[in-house]
Amino acid sequence: MVPWRLAAAVLSALLLQPPFSDGSYHDPVLFPLIEASGAATGDLVAAGGWLGKDGGALIAVANTTTGELQLMAGPTPHKAYCVLQAPFVVGATTVASGDLDGDGTDELIFAGEHGITAVKPKPDPNAAVPRAARCKPLALETIAASTTIADVASVVVLPFRAGRPQLLAVLSEGSPQPFGLLTVATDSIEVAKRTDFGIPSRDGWHWRAAAATTATAGQAATAGALAAVARTSADGSVAQVHLLGGTLDPTADATVPLGNSSLMDLLLADVYGDGAPGLMIIEHDTTLHYLWPGGDSGSLAHTIVAPPGGAVAMDAGREWVSVAAGPLLAGPTVLADEVQLIGLRGPDNTHSFSVSIVVHARPEHWMRRRASLANLRGTQVCQ
Repeated sequence: MVPWRLAAAVLSALLLQPPFSDGSYHDPVLFPLIEASGAATGDLVAAGGWLGKDGGALIAVANTTTGELQLMAGPTPHKAYCVLQAPFVVGATTVASGDLDGDGTDELIFAGEHGITAVKPKPDPNAAVPRAARCKPLALETIAASTTIADVASVVVLPFRAGRPQLLAVLSEGSPQPFGLLTVATDSIEVAKRTDFGIPSRDGWHWRAAAATTATAGQAATAGALAAVARTSADGSVAQVHLLGGTLDPTADATVPLGNSSLMDLLLADVYGDGAPGLMIIEHDTTLHYLWPGGDSGSLAHTIVAPPGGAVAMDAGREWVSVAAGPLLAGPTVLADEVQLIGLRGPDNTHSFSVSIVVHARPEHWMRRRASLANLRGTQVCQ
């Protein structure tokens, strides 16, 4: 075959191939197609649909020193809503987002040494906003709170299932049962159960993070992965992760050497849009470890992926201080189940904090998407 015809045939096969239609796990290769960034102020980031379908997926950036909470819209992150003052944000160590009651709208959950609070951002039509501010006013409705559940290292929202606990939290380190399954009742958050999930303890190891799938309860049951928990060795050089199935029983685990950085967070998200959430360990230097079920029963295969910003990183060399995953983009350029990684990068000598949206793809369809996503390249600064 003439070389140019061979190249055309290969390109055509790549472009026309329906991606990941079998919903199975694959040896992952990440192509960071685009990174768009916008300025923000804070040290915790989350993603969710707090204003319902009309508001779309948004980004929340919280400043745990000043108590400021800012909601940003996409596709390139920009300030869309006025900054809120939220006292419960001060001192928070972790933030989560998810649908606590199955009404199709997400809630924000902040937790730390002072307790745990669940709120719902809502439009505030009565607020007076100067025209020059160019932002929409919001109010925060407190759904539930508890000051007795303190010292929370990590909290995640479980896919909503009526009558089941809605939150999974990593609680006090010294307890033989370091995890809490929490229920959200009227105006209160309560510990329904303390557990160790049957995972043996390890001297000197510390539980650091939890993750839950962003899928619905039905999708999570199909994928076989509902949540995950991670702990690190005493010197922080090794992480051990445990995957939890639909009944929150351990189904697989892996021990992962960390680099020169440290564990920042754990995510369980479908960044490929193939219906099979992947487990990701993310270090502060943005090194991403991707794990998926291996050939042996109960094991997880592991690969180290280049920092999510890759060759198109706009803030190369700047560490992420917080990370989240959510369906910020929508439309023909992304797959129906696909979510994006959202990283909050710390400042350097010349920049403020910035929120980075990283879009990934498998080799099967990265060519077609590079062109369709090209218009997202660039930075949109938030005033």
